[in-house]
Amino acid sequence: MPEENMKLIFVSTPYSANSWAGVKDNILDAEILSVQLIARGWAVITPAKNTALYEKYEKLLDGKGYDFWIKLYKCILERCDAIILSEGWEDSKGAMGEYRHAGKKRIPIFFECDGIPEPEDIS
Repeated sequence: MPEENMKLIFVSTPYSANSWAGVKDNILDAEILSVQLIARGWAVITPAKNTALYEKYEKLLDGKGYDFWIKLYKCILERCDAIILSEGWEDSKGAMGEYRHAGKKRIPIFFECDGIPEPEDIS
């Protein structure tokens, strides 16, 4: 059962790709990292899973595109206790923006390449 005061971590991963198969691979990578974090005791918000494939609803969203999603997730990031950047984050425009925003807001930053952090790793 989840603890009342679980720490919330924002899982920043690449989403976009040059092909549908690439997008599916990115979503799967985000899922695996999220599950690893959950196993360590984190609550997670994973944009690549949370709104996966929502681009198909662009007409319902009055044409809101990429910039809308970036603003939405920056708002969510500000409510998180930490962020983790997955392998390959440097190649993602969105993840780069999330990294910069986390730094600006002084949100603790972790990198998957350094290992899966424990919730206790933040003060």
